[in-house]
Amino acid sequence: MTIHPRRSEAGLASFARDVRAGEWWTFKIVPILAIFYLTVLREGGAISARWPTLLLLLGGLAAGAAFVSLINDLCDITDDGVAGKPNRMAGRGRFVPILGIALCIAAGTAIGFQWRNDAVALTTFTAAWFAFLLYSAPPFRLKIRGGAGLLADAAGSSLFPCLLAAQLAGASDHLWLLCVGIWALAFGIRGIVWHQLSDEDADRRANVRTFVVRRGRACAVKLVHVATVPAEAIALVGLAILGDTLAVAIAALAYAAMIALHCEYFWQTPTLVVPGDRPLFIGQLFYDLLLPCSLLVAAAIRHSSDALLLATHLVVFAPASIAFCGNVSRMGQCHRARAQPPR
Repeated sequence: MTIHPRRSEAGLASFARDVRAGEWWTFKIVPILAIFYLTVLREGGAISARWPTLLLLLGGLAAGAAFVSLINDLCDITDDGVAGKPNRMAGRGRFVPILGIALCIAAGTAIGFQWRNDAVALTTFTAAWFAFLLYSAPPFRLKIRGGAGLLADAAGSSLFPCLLAAQLAGASDHLWLLCVGIWALAFGIRGIVWHQLSDEDADRRANVRTFVVRRGRACAVKLVHVATVPAEAIALVGLAILGDTLAVAIAALAYAAMIALHCEYFWQTPTLVVPGDRPLFIGQLFYDLLLPCSLLVAAAIRHSSDALLLATHLVVFAPASIAFCGNVSRMGQCHRARAQPPR
């Protein structure tokens, strides 16, 4: 049998679109990997020495995220049709999403089998999948049950995966795991509130009773500003102190500078959760690029073998680094244009 590379590539590209990989490959997975990197740095040893575990974690996260995307689209077909929102599964029958879901479950089961002797890791890994199943699928469908939906989404997308990453990296300190859990839950809630605020108009048209629709925009924004952001910040500081590394502080300083430059040259408005015109979501660049790269540089200084891991990370998650370099280049062009004397 002859395998056609172009046809295989087209199939992979189609599958990546179906599972909305562009929406989660960097934004959801990299912050979780940053927890893994930071935990290994704290526990000692080279991150590269744990590459089999890291690959299993990455594969498990990708399979879970693809499963979530397919389940969400499949369960949202009717509501999206009423709201006038595009849905990748609409008009394609049930075979394609069900096959995709089956493949994701098979991949997740194969990866989970590798942790069969680690009850804590296996339970945490499985809990993330069930959290999203409860969020999207009837009869539970916690998405339409207000605060329970926020907790289910945050638990599936951030809390359980980050705890899994810390556990696989060798964390045994309860205080460390507590800080990881608080940070992950707070960050996850901020992310789902952002998503629900973005979808508020469509959800109201379809009568999808999300937390934002039930409680109102003002209540959702207040929840983030008063509760989750302070918890996220305090837990992150705790991780930096307990991790005993300057990498987090260096990444934070670099990020503060980038915020100022984005506001100066791109006229963006920093926001913690409210979508708007030219929004700059606080934390995105920090978690997606600056923090993990800073941690990997610190690791490479301690263990030269980790330098290859840094290069690999930049290649595997190239969109974030490419976008960063493009923005820096445009900032330079703007600065030079301003510096030129008027004619």
